[in-house]
Amino acid sequence: MMQTPAYLPSGHFLAQGKLEAAGAPRLGADSMASRGSADSESMRAALDQSIASLGHVPGSFALAAADERTGVLCLARDASGSHGLYFRHDEHGRVHYASRLNLLLAELPEPPRISADGLAEYLRFLDITAPQTIYDGVFAVPPGQAVLFERGRCSFIELDMRPDTPLPGSYAEALDCVEQRIRSSINHAAHGVRSPAAFLSGGVDSALLCALGRPVVSDAITLGFDDSRYDESGIASSVATSLGMRHTVLRPSEDDYFSLFMLTHGQSEQPFCDPAAMATRFAFDYCTQRYDLLIDGTGAEILPGSMPARWRRWAYDYTAWMPRRLRQGLARLPGLRQHRRLFDYDDQEDLFIRWQGFHSADIKRLTGHATDLSHTRFYRTFRMLRSTDHLRRWSILQGTLLPDDRIRQASSASGLPCAHPFLDASVGPLMAALPREWCHAPGRPKRLLRDILGRHVPSALWEQPKHGFEFDFCAFMRRNRSRLTEPYLIGSHATLDRLLSPVATRQVFDDWCAGNDALSFRVWALLILSAWLRHGPLVTDQLNRSR
Repeated sequence: MMQTPAYLPSGHFLAQGKLEAAGAPRLGADSMASRGSADSESMRAALDQSIASLGHVPGSFALAAADERTGVLCLARDASGSHGLYFRHDEHGRVHYASRLNLLLAELPEPPRISADGLAEYLRFLDITAPQTIYDGVFAVPPGQAVLFERGRCSFIELDMRPDTPLPGSYAEALDCVEQRIRSSINHAAHGVRSPAAFLSGGVDSALLCALGRPVVSDAITLGFDDSRYDESGIASSVATSLGMRHTVLRPSEDDYFSLFMLTHGQSEQPFCDPAAMATRFAFDYCTQRYDLLIDGTGAEILPGSMPARWRRWAYDYTAWMPRRLRQGLARLPGLRQHRRLFDYDDQEDLFIRWQGFHSADIKRLTGHATDLSHTRFYRTFRMLRSTDHLRRWSILQGTLLPDDRIRQASSASGLPCAHPFLDASVGPLMAALPREWCHAPGRPKRLLRDILGRHVPSALWEQPKHGFEFDFCAFMRRNRSRLTEPYLIGSHATLDRLLSPVATRQVFDDWCAGNDALSFRVWALLILSAWLRHGPLVTDQLNRSR
């Protein structure tokens, strides 16, 4: 058995065998390497049963397992996606893999090319969803899936996300069961850890983890914002005091954010546009010298279910059937301008994208090529969800599908592990399978989680409108226009002409400078891409888009 390293090192395997039971494949692992908190013997036992059974293994993992007798290789990640896992084929049919993208790319005989599909996906979604990456011929294992290689082919297997026990018979039993499982997950993650801490944003999710993590976790970390629209440190402080936790509020300065921009986006594995990424990196860097583990509430938004905003539901239900030109014409009418977002979108899919990047026509102007997004994982999943309800559609498209890379990138860069109890195998499948009315009630989202939290913290301390974990990146770009935004988009540090039309890029920048704040996310995406191209791990003057 290989000892579990700090990260899953780069490796390769000649996948040339054949599985006998293709319907429910099993794998007798002769060699295995992993990263994460999951127990090696539990993963081996799951593989002996079926590869899909990895979904029931508690803890986090990125796993590479091979049956050397049959020549079959399996790469898998748990549903939290806490650890990356990438792969590529070489010209000899070997599969190369690593949990860090730079380790995999370092083995290439020449710098990798940028993928046209990956670039288009980034420009549209402002994120790149596995299995796609920004690099041509390099792919990522999606969270909650395994990739099986045999006879030069690869197949994707969904890990089993069904509950491992019968569902509770009543709402009261569900409260007890979910509470016990979250508590056990936190205890498991913190076992043997000398100094764990938990993020406490002021919302229900993080407050519940702090409440159920006591007394194992005694420190709470909150990111404060100078803008009162986003700052919830006061609520977080009240919750921490009620729980008897030591509480630290971090407030990055303007200079901190300027330095963090390069650390976060210039040195990331792939470009991504989460506005909260810099503050997250600041928190991880602060905690690295003080704690051994962070507990985070990622996943709670999607498991109990959350509804899309009312305007999104109305647009999907009442205006999406209209021809695009008719809708966009209505959006320009004086009496409807304040309701423009109900009409002014390209496709139904746009209503469920987290951040609005460039539309297809814009991407064509930028890249010089027409783009087809219908094959992307987001669009394919959307088509499968057409007949479902808004709650399920929003939860899947916003949660389990689109990446939330800021936590994983910050954890990887700082070396500080992070646990996500809501996405643990003992918690997530159970919550996802509970009756809808137990988890979401009209006017009371996250009903079940709120009722559990109310057992431990007075509701008056936290039952307030949620502001969201945000950062005013538009104001940041305008304040730093002369030393960051302009140099990296059109000035001395600009690199986008390697991939994009300088004329189209300049037009977006000029329109934004003229006061069109609606373009802010697009300018942000271009700024991040330019910084990443200039300061990223594989800087080269020969960087070209793949055709």
